[in-house]
Amino acid sequence: MMKALFFIFFICLQVSKADETNVEPYIGRLKKDLKMERRSEELAEPYIEQLRKRLEIKSGEVKPLEGYIEKLKNSDPSLKEAPAGEGSGDSYSEKIRTQLESKEQGGAIAAVNEGRSKLEAKRVGEIHHAVAIRFAPSLSRQNTADSEYLKRNFSDVYGGNWTPQLDFQFELQPFHSEWLGNIGIVISSGFAVSHGFGKFPLILPDAADVAADFSSDSRTKFQFFSVPLALGANYRFNLFRVVRPYIGFYPTLIGFAELRSDTPRGVKGYSKGFLVSGGASILLDWLSPDSTWNYYTEFGVKHYYLTIDYSRLTTVSSSVNFSVSGISAGLTFEY
Repeated sequence: MMKALFFIFFICLQVSKADETNVEPYIGRLKKDLKMERRSEELAEPYIEQLRKRLEIKSGEVKPLEGYIEKLKNSDPSLKEAPAGEGSGDSYSEKIRTQLESKEQGGAIAAVNEGRSKLEAKRVGEIHHAVAIRFAPSLSRQNTADSEYLKRNFSDVYGGNWTPQLDFQFELQPFHSEWLGNIGIVISSGFAVSHGFGKFPLILPDAADVAADFSSDSRTKFQFFSVPLALGANYRFNLFRVVRPYIGFYPTLIGFAELRSDTPRGVKGYSKGFLVSGGASILLDWLSPDSTWNYYTEFGVKHYYLTIDYSRLTTVSSSVNFSVSGISAGLTFEY
């Protein structure tokens, strides 16, 4: 019995010793794992290092890898930074930034206007049309009429009053050249208004005191409207560029109407004649380049002019004869 108990005790003692030698604590195992990871990290090599070693093995030389900026600096010495004590030491980018900050920046149009750019403002397309507006503040008028219309001379009723005239003109240019000039087919119209008071057809006695006390002016107000409508052609000589003289001839119809403020009706009708004109168009593009460009971008205008014109209107075979002449001025726009 004692032998059996001693044998069992001996077996348990051996098993406990085996457990103590083979079983490792958890903390110990963690430490061992961390050591293995560090060792694997030390042994692991980055991919870029592997490529560098391959390149070094192929070339037989050991060269440090250089970036794109370094390559540019090596290819162009001006891009390198100045060493300490030599120059300002500013980098190339700093020098460029300093130069840009020292200059005032403007738009492309401003640069062209100031002569700082090789660009030119081009107005593309051909010129085939023109429009004009002209104003004549004081024309010489000598109008006469047949006995059917004439009761008093025109100058007696309207002669002393101001009669301005405004004209509008549209021009079609089938041929336009900056060297040879241009031919225009022109249609124009305008209007003028004269006003005055009627005159009594009185036969006064010889007595001077009676004539002095009685006026021939009536209270009836008269207005005389004339509306010329012309269709013809002109030629403008463009070779001088800035000053462009022209001449024109236009067959004309003149509509007229005389209105009065009292009960009787006035008269109306039309006369036939022709208009001859000549003058010069003075180019204004250079005067304001900004305005010139705005006219082009917004309305398609390629040139605009100050036009000074002398014209003479004469009627033929008409009951009311017009003889009107004088100077007008205005603006002409080509597009």
